[in-house]
Amino acid sequence: MSLSVPAPDSTQPVLVVSPHLDDAILSAFALCRWERAAVLNVFDGAPSPRHETTWDRLCGFDDSDQAVAARHAENAAAFADLDVPQLSVGLLDSQYLTAPRGIDESERILAVVLDWVQAQGETRCTIAVPAGAGRPAPAATIGGGAASARKRAIRQAVGKLGGAVLDARSRYVARHTKPAAQHDHLLVRDVIAGRLAARPGLDILLYEEVPYLWGAPADDEAGSLARRCGQVALPISLEVDRAEKARRIGAYTSQLAYLYAPHGPLDSAPGLPAHERYWRLSPVSG
Repeated sequence: MSLSVPAPDSTQPVLVVSPHLDDAILSAFALCRWERAAVLNVFDGAPSPRHETTWDRLCGFDDSDQAVAARHAENAAAFADLDVPQLSVGLLDSQYLTAPRGIDESERILAVVLDWVQAQGETRCTIAVPAGAGRPAPAATIGGGAASARKRAIRQAVGKLGGAVLDARSRYVARHTKPAAQHDHLLVRDVIAGRLAARPGLDILLYEEVPYLWGAPADDEAGSLARRCGQVALPISLEVDRAEKARRIGAYTSQLAYLYAPHGPLDSAPGLPAHERYWRLSPVSG
C-alpha cells in the first residue's frame, strides 16, 4: 500500500541537479516549472585536449568541442522563455575520462550546491537529484575512466572498417537495450543526498530518470539510498504537461535518436509517462 505524501512545496527555491545537459527536462520538468527553480548542470565541461568518442560520433559530432558546444545550445533552446537560471560545475562527462574520478570532483559538486543554498538565505530549499533508475550498472563502468579508455583503445586497434561495425552495434544497443543505471547519475545522487539528507532547512527529492526508468524503476534504489542515509523514501507523483515537455525535449536533437523509447519518440506526448515520480527523503519516525 502506497503512503499518502503531501506534494512538495512549490513556493520553495528548488535546485534541480542535472548530471548531463538534458536530464532536468527529461526527468524533472514539473520541478523546472516552479517559480523559484534553478538547474545545476554537473558534467557539462569540455575536455582539453578534445576527444573523439563513439557516442559523440553517433550523435553527429566530429569531436568533444563540437559536441559540448552543441549540447549547451540545445539546452538553452530547451529552456527558452523559462526563467530558470542555469548553473554549472563544468566536470567531464564519463565518456571523456581517461582515469577514475577523484574525490575533488565530489567536493566541487557539493561546494556549488552549498553555495546555492547559502544564496537563498534562511529560506527552506528543495534539492532534487537522480534516483538511480535502470538495470544495475556494469561494475566495470563504476567511476569511469578505465572503461572509456578501453573502448578508445579497441577502436584504434580495429581500424576504420572495424570501427564502422562497432558503431552499428552501438546504435542497435542504444535503441533496443533496456538502459542500465548511469554511473554519473549515481555519483551525483550519492554525493548530494548522501551528504545533505539530514541537513536542516533542506528537502531532498530523488527523481526517477527518463529513459532509465524503462530499464528498471527507481523504487528499490530510492529505498536503498534512504536506508543508507538513515531516512525513509516517501513516494510522490507529479502530473506533467506531456505536450509541453515533449516540445522542449525536441530541442535535444543530437541525442533523441539514441535514447531508449519503448512507447514512441520522447519528443512526442505518447512517448512520455503522464506523471513524474519522486521520493522525498524523510527522517525515520519513532
